[in-house]
Amino acid sequence: MEGLRDDQRGLLARHQEQAFDALLPASAAFQGTVRLRVTPEGRALLALPPALLVSVGVSAAAAVEGRQRQREQADSKRQVRAGAQDVFWYEVIEVLKRRRLPFAPPDIELILNLGTSTM
Repeated sequence: MEGLRDDQRGLLARHQEQAFDALLPASAAFQGTVRLRVTPEGRALLALPPALLVSVGVSAAAAVEGRQRQREQADSKRQVRAGAQDVFWYEVIEVLKRRRLPFAPPDIELILNLGTSTM
């Protein structure tokens, strides 16, 4: 990811590794027709310990940023269609945004840098 320091890239990789097994069932089952929080997989995801949900949130923020970058790089004449997997990451952020999660200062800085790297 452009704009991230080496230590932030390492932190992101650790969060993604920690969140992978937690996100896999929910992302595989997500069809985009029902809100994530009402699906069994979404409820299971939200029942995870807060420390793991931090990794889920950071991973979702990185996925949104990556998808945004792909859209910006797409040919202006070619449409980039949003599928259920694109919506999934926004759904994850939506269900986590009102929770009090134990984000550490480096996590917050990473998320902010992810958000500003596409500006």
